[in-house]
Amino acid sequence: MKVNAEKCIGCGVCVSVAEDIFVMKD
Repeated sequence: MKVNAEKCIGCGVCVSVAEDIFVMKD
């Protein structure tokens, strides 16, 4: 399970589903 980093805008939706893959850090 991977996120398309090229299209990732950091909306935070995938964070709830896969925190280890992408986490928005302030």
